[in-house]
Amino acid sequence: MKQQHFLFFLLLLLFVGIQSFSVTSAAKTYKLSSPDGKLLMEITKSSDRAFYYSFTANGKQLIENSPLGFELEQNIKIPSSNWMVEELTRNQVNGIWKPLWGKRSLVSDCFNELVLDLRAPTSSSLSHLQIIARAYNDGIAFRYAVPKTETKRVGVLSELTAYNFSDDYTAWFYNGEYHNLGPEKLSESVGRRLPVMTIEAGKLHYMAVHEADLIDGQPLVLHTEQGSKQFTVSSNPNHLFPDYKSAWRVILYGSTPGLLVDSHIIELLNPDPSPDIDFSWVKPGIAVWDWRINGAINKDFTYSMSYPSWIRMVDFAAEQGFEYLVLDADWYGPEHEAESDPIAGDKAKDVHKLINYAEKKKIGIWLYLNDVGGRKYPIEETLKQYGTWGAKGVKYGFMNGSPEEKNHWTRKITALCA
Repeated sequence: MKQQHFLFFLLLLLFVGIQSFSVTSAAKTYKLSSPDGKLLMEITKSSDRAFYYSFTANGKQLIENSPLGFELEQNIKIPSSNWMVEELTRNQVNGIWKPLWGKRSLVSDCFNELVLDLRAPTSSSLSHLQIIARAYNDGIAFRYAVPKTETKRVGVLSELTAYNFSDDYTAWFYNGEYHNLGPEKLSESVGRRLPVMTIEAGKLHYMAVHEADLIDGQPLVLHTEQGSKQFTVSSNPNHLFPDYKSAWRVILYGSTPGLLVDSHIIELLNPDPSPDIDFSWVKPGIAVWDWRINGAINKDFTYSMSYPSWIRMVDFAAEQGFEYLVLDADWYGPEHEAESDPIAGDKAKDVHKLINYAEKKKIGIWLYLNDVGGRKYPIEETLKQYGTWGAKGVKYGFMNGSPEEKNHWTRKITALCA
């Protein structure tokens, strides 16, 4: 009798244990649709306890389950293992954005948002992480965020985000200073690829992979292996820390390539500047470029990098109704030499006179600044002096450093100019 009771109790424990395991390990999917219901992003906590996302447009799945998260030092992957969804928040935004310039004076800013607050089972590494996803009518975007309440700073070995495309689509890639790559099948792509990645996924299905609001870390770089349809993110934020926000991972969608170009998602995902910043001085326009004319002969005059030539260029720009003249490298001395002073070097006095002359002709002068001079001499003083002279813009050249350093330096220069 006791043996029967013990056997019944053992079976009951096994049943409860199996049921409990099936509940904790079962996949859970969180769906996010665009306002018009045509686009669908699904974030799934799978039975292997990792987090994935997928993307479907007009009923066609274009990106299959693709991993999310980071690999931290000591090869700890987050969110994984027993990470729990502590809180789920949904938001609907139906707004209007008023750009400072562009082809539209009003831009619809409508999206649905899903925020997953994730909690780690232990505090051995990071204890909390957010996945924030948005669905627009012309694409989706997601990013990672660390709450301000987090107390730790942890090193990152890699970002786990990937794009597992559903078929062997055709793609084109931006390629920096070289010719763009493509068209090529996804399975034919090998190694490093840069955004914008534009994809033709069949008739009436086009995508573009990009990023927005990059604050910390490296600009987006993709990687793939020959024969694969998966592209991984090989760029790295290096660290996660309190109040960290990753760049948005953006997937634009349209039934034609033109609709990708017409999208405003990238602009909408970047935050508005501080209301204290005055952009009224920023004027778009056409510029004459002195390097393009250098060495040209017109009748008995040979153009050079000199004050008499620059005066002629200003006069020409004014006659043609252009707005600017760009003075390129070497106006303050050989650009790569540390002794070339970007304020007092070589033709600096001529440039000062030129700006005064150009102002009378209503032509703005842009000044080239190489990274060597930009870093050896105090950048704040240099840009302040250019502004005092009356220069209208800066062309900054040959920036050195790691991708992360270049990101921070670019943001600093932009802020100083503004």
